[in-house]
Amino acid sequence: QNPKARGFDQSFALLDGFDLHFKDQPKNYPRNTQYTENGQKVTLPDNYYSTDFFTQKAFEYLDKNKAQKPFFAYLAYTAPHWPIQAPAHYRDLYKGKYNQGYDAIRKQRFERQKKLGLIPTNAEYPTESGNQALGTKSWNELTPQERKYEARKMEVYAGMVTQLDDRVGDVIQYLKKHHLYDNTLIVFMSDNGAEGGDHNFPMGDA
Repeated sequence: QNPKARGFDQSFALLDGFDLHFKDQPKNYPRNTQYTENGQKVTLPDNYYSTDFFTQKAFEYLDKNKAQKPFFAYLAYTAPHWPIQAPAHYRDLYKGKYNQGYDAIRKQRFERQKKLGLIPTNAEYPTESGNQALGTKSWNELTPQERKYEARKMEVYAGMVTQLDDRVGDVIQYLKKHHLYDNTLIVFMSDNGAEGGDHNFPMGDA
């Protein structure tokens, strides 16, 4: 249901669960998404990007809370869920970072998890990754063009995550600037994300 029907005083809502992160409409994507503000259908501005726009709406609504009463704000970002899209600055922020391939990076992260104490130091490196179990080729099996494509996907995805982190940081700074931070409980949650998998896949893909 629309947030207004659930008791929210102010709301900007994506009723369909997910959508493109930009306003642009690709020809091959049937877009019938509905956005509402305070229960009324609205159109998106030309410079729309979901993470930035949601953050600005949150600030706009908090600015209206002039009475300094306790507030509940639910800021539900859709990034970094599919589709993988980011503004130019964030899109190119990790250029070349993933050229070594997901197999090598996976092994590096496995070793780092052990050093950080997230998994036992005697844990054995899984011989098969969750990606391989899903039928994904190993990095060495990919063509040069496929490697370029896969590396680019991760560059943009990492940019999306970084932009989200920056906007959450902006929210923190807003609360501090307006002397709300010390009296605000912040709960950060994330769903499963866009990665395919199952609960019993090898630990290396956790």
